[in-house]
Amino acid sequence: MKRKIAIISDIYGNSHALKAVLKDISRRKVEMIINLGDSVYGPLDPLGTIEILMSNEMIHIKGRLLYSKLLFLFWVDIELYKNKML
Repeated sequence: MKRKIAIISDIYGNSHALKAVLKDISRRKVEMIINLGDSVYGPLDPLGTIEILMSNEMIHIKGRLLYSKLLFLFWVDIELYKNKML
């Protein structure tokens, strides 16, 4: 029995493209998604990308931009903290 697996990577915060890819994956009845990383850091919509990734079941592997992602997540925490202070 063959198992359909989708491999995604290099999303770079592009939530719109991610939605399109996940829609296509769903249409193809894929059983497992593996995300090879470099997902969040990018100029378009990193927070939206995080929300989409967290709401879909998949295996995540750290990309080469892990350090940048960690810096971004630290920045997000600071921004959320500042917004609560207002």
